[in-house]
Amino acid sequence: GLDRKSLSLAVAVGDSVKVFRTDKDRKFYVAATLEGAKGLVRDVSWANGSMRGFDLIATADKDGFLRVYEIHTPSFPARPTPTGSPKPEKDLRAMQSPPSRVARSGIRAGLAGGARGRRDENADSPGAFRQESKLVAELAMNAPWRVQWSPTADLLTATGDDGALRVWKKAVDGRWLEAAEVDPIA
Repeated sequence: GLDRKSLSLAVAVGDSVKVFRTDKDRKFYVAATLEGAKGLVRDVSWANGSMRGFDLIATADKDGFLRVYEIHTPSFPARPTPTGSPKPEKDLRAMQSPPSRVARSGIRAGLAGGARGRRDENADSPGAFRQESKLVAELAMNAPWRVQWSPTADLLTATGDDGALRVWKKAVDGRWLEAAEVDPIA
């Protein structure tokens, strides 16, 4: 599974969300991409806790929907080589080119096309796992702007253009239902 010390980051990129994780070398890679929005993703919220066995991420999208995704890490059996021994891991340092002059920072090198900013996404990196995302709910709401999980991740709250605060809860049958609506004007 994932390294317990792995960092995780969810970033809205237009109409999708990229989930980044760090591998054993502490380098970020794209672990999953959350798709399904028909417009700009305005906000992303990652639920606390890892007791479920999967991660929960919610988005507030310009197309008028809140979307709830489950992120699962598939379990892979060890891939044996023809001799039956486990496949050796590639050394990423051997694939990187040596710096030609003073090393730039990672962000600046990435923008300038420097070697430190590049990463081979197809390389077998130790500790890098491709995760599977599953859209589990599309909740209709009038132009949502913000979305936030409760501290125990059992409630999802959202606000939008109408100024109302809506609270969603997962029912016993697995469907997400609107549990409450607080209208500040009324």
